[in-house]
Amino acid sequence: FTQDRLDGNDNGLRNLSAWEQHQNQNLLVLIAVGTSRFRVKGCVDEGRRRPSTFHHDMAEVRYYKVTELLEHEPVRPPLEIRGRYDEHVLVQLSRVSPIPGFALRNVWPWRLVQDIKRRLENIRSLESIHKLVKSSSGVLSMEPMAFSFWLAAHMPLSINEKLKALRMESTVERLKFLLDMVETQEEVKTYVCCKQCYSPLADAGNVFTVGGAEGTTGAYVNEHGIIHQTMTIREIHDRLLWYQGSPETRDSWFPGYAWTIAYCRRCHAHLGWMFTIASDNIEDVSEDRPDRFWGLTQASITMHDKLLPATNGTSA
Repeated sequence: FTQDRLDGNDNGLRNLSAWEQHQNQNLLVLIAVGTSRFRVKGCVDEGRRRPSTFHHDMAEVRYYKVTELLEHEPVRPPLEIRGRYDEHVLVQLSRVSPIPGFALRNVWPWRLVQDIKRRLENIRSLESIHKLVKSSSGVLSMEPMAFSFWLAAHMPLSINEKLKALRMESTVERLKFLLDMVETQEEVKTYVCCKQCYSPLADAGNVFTVGGAEGTTGAYVNEHGIIHQTMTIREIHDRLLWYQGSPETRDSWFPGYAWTIAYCRRCHAHLGWMFTIASDNIEDVSEDRPDRFWGLTQASITMHDKLLPATNGTSA
């Protein structure tokens, strides 16, 4: 969308409930933020070419029937003990409720959140997640349900693990699953590997959220309409990759960065892109916006908790 469309009478654009704006070469880039879970029931109107809402070109539009998946927030604790979830508080709660103390230790969502935060303090591979939790007042004040979705989006999980967490209809179940994932990170080292030849490309601890993004993995659409589920990684074993072409800022998913196509050096599979900060944005380098990072497509990588022998062939 060009800037003059925003300055016009496109009230629908102004009224979007969740969107983010970046200025890039006089283009307005909108990034929609999901605010609830839903299940697609089916397509109710097959794609036909119609005038687009924001410009005069024709676009193919499909309409789907969806059902919102509602989830009830857990009952909030009494005001006088909010923010205190230690053993003494659990004992006091067990005395005034029908739930025994040993059950509260395992299913009380606020206690599970505190357990996860404590674990994050001691796991080197999740240091970036721990820093985000400590530095963001918004994350620190999150209710258990919101925190469970935030953590699932930011942890270095495979796409199947993220989907598993998303499908869980209970906050407690989701938090217990994420606590198990955190403990797994503490016990074993996980690697991001090429899906074709199993070359170890990066430690899972280098997966991070780029400043302005909504998690470690996002769905990004290229100029041809192809959607790439892309995981962002801070550091990678660069000697295992080779690159094609020169850095290009046009259609970059991350404003201020130029992209270069990246391939696996061993099996030549397309892995994703290296993103390098543009020269005129070099002052903006920070911990969550480094001078370079990598975006690897979920279709091209796999997560393993042990190094597998690299091959030149293809995997099933």
